[in-house]
Amino acid sequence: MAFHCNGAVQDASGSWSVYNRAMPDFTSKIFDLLKASGWQTGMLAIFGAGFLYLSRIGVLPPLEPWMILAGAAGVAICAALALASICSGVQGLIQAGWAWWRRRVAIKKVERLFEEDIPTLSDHERRILGYLRHYRLKTFVGDQDGGYADTLIAKRYVRMIGVHGQAVSYDRVPFAVADHVWRIINERPEDFPHQPISAADRRVGHVEVQPWRIPLLLR
Repeated sequence: MAFHCNGAVQDASGSWSVYNRAMPDFTSKIFDLLKASGWQTGMLAIFGAGFLYLSRIGVLPPLEPWMILAGAAGVAICAALALASICSGVQGLIQAGWAWWRRRVAIKKVERLFEEDIPTLSDHERRILGYLRHYRLKTFVGDQDGGYADTLIAKRYVRMIGVHGQAVSYDRVPFAVADHVWRIINERPEDFPHQPISAADRRVGHVEVQPWRIPLLLR
């Protein structure tokens, strides 16, 4: 069993040892310093180095050797923490730049593949994209199976969209043109002309039909 008395400890053998009550507080301050931000530790390092320098040249009172050693150690620790924070920030910027570059490369790749595929698109596929370009419809609704746009969907030029769990009817499923496809069809309108197809409607006369819709009689 150990006994405490005025900063001293007596163990079971009867010997006494002195301990410093301030050690737990000092340790907690070290951990608080490790949590400080880079600019805070950087400013502490600059302040500490300036204080030691002014003391050395005589502007401030001279310090004891152990004070100089402790101050230099504190400056070194703060400088190391500030440098680690700067390196972490630089690493984050490099990772963000690399991710941005990879996205750009991926976008350029899918754009190139679509441009190479344009000559092989059928007239109906071009008509669908031309209709959407003409009416500025990047998103539209269609039948659940995509209708005549099924091949565009299979190539991922057109994609089904919507929030998970969203209730939709069979003939009003939301679709959207892929971003890279939308950009290219607007840059090359001559490859995607607007070729309207009209149908008779007994209520309003002739109307333009949506080219991705398959008439019920043809299903």
